[in-house]
Amino acid sequence: MSSDSLPGVAHASAAPDRFWDQSVRVAVWSVALGIGLEIAHLALLAFQDRLPDVALVMAETLGKVTWSVLVCVSISFGMAAGRARPRAMALLGMLSAPAGFAIARSVHKGVGSALSVAPGTAEALSPFLMAGIKAVEYGVLGLVVARISSRPVISLRIHILAGLAIGVAAAILVSMLLLRAQPNTPTMVIVGRAVAEILFPVGCSTVIYVTERAMRLARGSP
Repeated sequence: MSSDSLPGVAHASAAPDRFWDQSVRVAVWSVALGIGLEIAHLALLAFQDRLPDVALVMAETLGKVTWSVLVCVSISFGMAAGRARPRAMALLGMLSAPAGFAIARSVHKGVGSALSVAPGTAEALSPFLMAGIKAVEYGVLGLVVARISSRPVISLRIHILAGLAIGVAAAILVSMLLLRAQPNTPTMVIVGRAVAEILFPVGCSTVIYVTERAMRLARGSP
């Protein structure tokens, strides 16, 4: 009897393949999410007739893609945790968000420096404060998405609403802190920051839904 005919061996060999497929799917969709965020940002700047040069666009796009891939892929690793999925995804979101934030900032600065992009204005909010906010935000996102993606029937609408609720809460908090630090901040800057804070949790939650749905279809589940 070959080892492939044994159910336990077959299941064990299939598990890494499913985990790999899941990770690749999330990574691909996360890249698309990062690019989509930059397109939304450029659309907002175009509305204000403030389009940046190509080098700055490249630096910001790579920063957003890096952030998107690191956070979404990290959260998705918890999908394989079985009964511990909510705790695992919450912990991974809490750890990966500040780490991804720091790495994305470094990528943005590194690419900007390599392309001779002039440094922008200093951030009004401390990066440590922002990292803390994102740790809580994506810890909550990981917990909520884990619970709704574990249901027998999953819904894209519920995933979007979950990401939207968390994103709006984060956007309100960041906007209030930004206005407190710099009361004269232009309205469109506040709007742009708020839109970015809202879009990513929605996008990441959607990426998790699409991945979970694809994996269920591959298994023949509803």
